[in-house]
Amino acid sequence: MTLITADQLNEKFFRGQESYQSIQSMARQKKIPSISIGKRRFFCLEIMNEFFEKKFNESLAIAIEEPVFETAGIRRID
Repeated sequence: MTLITADQLNEKFFRGQESYQSIQSMARQKKIPSISIGKRRFFCLEIMNEFFEKKFNESLAIAIEEPVFETAGIRRID
C-alpha cells in the first residue's frame, strides 16, 4: 500500500488543477476515498487508481448509452 498526500494526488490525478482545500473537501464528503491518520489525511495510490478507472469506465458507459437525437421529419423548404 502506497500512501500519498493531497498535493501528490493533485499532481497525479488532477494535473495540478485542484486546490488542496477542494481535495480535502472531497475526501471529507466521501466523494473520493481517503485514510485519516491523526489529523492528517492520506490517499492510497492503488485504491485511487482503481477508483478513477471505475469512474472513467462509468462515464464511457453513460456516453455510449446516451440517446442520439435525430431530426427525422424536419425538412428544409426552399
